[in-house]
Amino acid sequence: MIEDIVAKRLTLTMADVPVPVEGFPVPNTGEIIWKRIRALREVAHFQLTGDRDDFGVRTFIDQLDTAAIIAHRAEFVDEAVRRLELLHATFALMAGSNADARSAGPAAAADAYRVCAAIARGDLDVMHGFATNPHDGRNYAAQLKLPPMKPSG
Repeated sequence: MIEDIVAKRLTLTMADVPVPVEGFPVPNTGEIIWKRIRALREVAHFQLTGDRDDFGVRTFIDQLDTAAIIAHRAEFVDEAVRRLELLHATFALMAGSNADARSAGPAAAADAYRVCAAIARGDLDVMHGFATNPHDGRNYAAQLKLPPMKPSG
């Protein structure tokens, strides 16, 4: 079953990442950010549209790969955050407000860098949106080692 494969891959990817406990956040390091982004990529790869030939989906996943490398190679977490936020802003500007096919790539890239910058800042709530499989409802929050979502409002 694909879901079992996803769960196993997430467990392997996140093996060394501590589980967050309320009041004791997991320190953000380049390696932990890299692992979280790689895990997000695994989930996104199987859950987005199911159409891996879709240009926007391919772009999103490819940019998650690039963002993971940027985060891992940054000397400091703040440096990774700045780089990811700059890429988000650049691609968002390129995408503009156009909804045509030419903007699908930059818009997907902007989304990927927005999510990755949030992860680098320690805001894991963005990962909750990817934790539940929209096709069968299976939830990967435990494998992603996500804390409970913060109450909104």
